[in-house]
Amino acid sequence: MRSGFPGLLVLVALVWLGFGGDLPANPSSSPTVAAPGAVERVVDGDTLRVVLDNGDMRTLRLKGVDAPESGQQGGPEAGEFVAARVCAGRVAWLLHGEDRYGRSVASVEVDGEDLGLLLVRAGMAWPIRRYLEGLPADVVAAYDAAWRQARATRVGIWAGDPEPPWQWRRTHRPSSGHAIRCADRR
Repeated sequence: MRSGFPGLLVLVALVWLGFGGDLPANPSSSPTVAAPGAVERVVDGDTLRVVLDNGDMRTLRLKGVDAPESGQQGGPEAGEFVAARVCAGRVAWLLHGEDRYGRSVASVEVDGEDLGLLLVRAGMAWPIRRYLEGLPADVVAAYDAAWRQARATRVGIWAGDPEPPWQWRRTHRPSSGHAIRCADRR
């Protein structure tokens, strides 16, 4: 599913089970187009640190997905999956608001593709159902189809019996220090 940056609104689809973990309760209904930037680091499978052209840094939390934490089974693989796609170039995003930790919740596009959808399709993240409300029907259908296909073919985390990250976070503290620095990959 390729689209131009203006069509980036297509990104969002958080877990069909309706859990949101750290995501905002009321994401902005009208996203703001943000300046493209280079990814400085992949914090984990659903969080990026981006350097804007003016030198400012911004932490982006992918809208629509919840990936395993870096200290959780499947977490390092999700981070590597994202790093392989974002570290070599620039990303574009639509800003949807902030989460309770002050991170910018954003739909991210890399090489014309929705990064959240790529994660779900590869079996590296859960889409979250309650955040699909208000999105175009074709976007909802794409996330749903990707999630069902990943589970049916047992790719990525679905090769086993993964613990959802929102459940894992109830008994574990997400660790820091597992970020992937993009400068180390260039």
